[in-house]
Amino acid sequence: MTMILVFIKEIKQNLRNVRAMAYLVLFPIILILVLGTALSGAFDQSTIKDIDIIYASPNDGPLAQAFKSFITKGGEMGFTFTEAQSVQEAQDRVTNGNYACFINVSDNEVEIYENDKEAFKANLVEGVLGSFIQRYKALSQIAVVNPVVASALIKDQSSHDFVKLSTPGDLRKPTAMDYYAVTMLTLIILYSSITGAHAIKDEKTAKTLPRLLCAPVKKYEVLTGKILGTLVITSLQVVVVILISKFLLKTYWGDHMLAILLLLASEVAMAVSLGMSVAFLFRNERGVLNFLIPLMAFFGGSYIQVNNFSKTMQLIANFSPVGWINRAIFSLIYSNDYSSVAKAISINLCLAAIFVVIVSFSFRKETV
Repeated sequence: MTMILVFIKEIKQNLRNVRAMAYLVLFPIILILVLGTALSGAFDQSTIKDIDIIYASPNDGPLAQAFKSFITKGGEMGFTFTEAQSVQEAQDRVTNGNYACFINVSDNEVEIYENDKEAFKANLVEGVLGSFIQRYKALSQIAVVNPVVASALIKDQSSHDFVKLSTPGDLRKPTAMDYYAVTMLTLIILYSSITGAHAIKDEKTAKTLPRLLCAPVKKYEVLTGKILGTLVITSLQVVVVILISKFLLKTYWGDHMLAILLLLASEVAMAVSLGMSVAFLFRNERGVLNFLIPLMAFFGGSYIQVNNFSKTMQLIANFSPVGWINRAIFSLIYSNDYSSVAKAISINLCLAAIFVVIVSFSFRKETV
């Protein structure tokens, strides 16, 4: 019962703070408009052109012959292909960040090795390559039944390209408005850590925290109620921002909104628990958060794309939880790729658990 009362109290208290509520909704919308308009030129064709691919095709079988057609069509789209002398050389170059991916063509299969630092570009290549493989398999099955027809389909380039290059959304790429709709939302979620900090700080300022500590109630119920109340109010703000950006600004959010909402919810949990832990550990909690948030946002790609960083900066960027969220969301929207979702959610929930433990111990040690 205590937890429910605290939960309701937190929601009411936040809803009464109209200024803060409006700020966390209007601020990301304004940033999306300003940055999306001002930097629109920087995103024109930037994600499709200049995708460097290294490949190896040691034999001259049917699959290798078909892959030559893939190289021709891929070049028309902005893919740049370089042939490797050996598989090891190609893998080393991808690991070093020189290429988005390595495609190894053997007698009966095609393997792709992706560069994590160029995940978005690599996912685009993977989508195109998937279409190529499906096309090749279909024609191979036709060849078993009727080799003459299969041969005619392959040779008739005017109406039946052997390699049909397409991916879901026709290789749709984010515009500046699309990009900043995602990154400004994940940025403002980081600022919800200040809301979490105030859930503790306001109790201290109003001298109500000692009363809670003296009251015959379980501390974990008070703490849980505060965390859940702040989570709900922040999640409500996130949904409002998504709806405004989607229906008024016409930004593209893809077809996987449930997974995206789960990713954002995990970030909300991390940010709120971070704010509460900072409020217990530091007197100047706002100053600490205003130092941490821009750093996490910058290295997470909130302001500029991470693939524009140097190799050292990209390595540092791996330590930003918001970076994992951004990459997972973009992979979902533009590549239908779920591979990064579980990792991003796990990182945020693990951090949230650590911060909650800190808050729990600090709350128990708080003196009246």
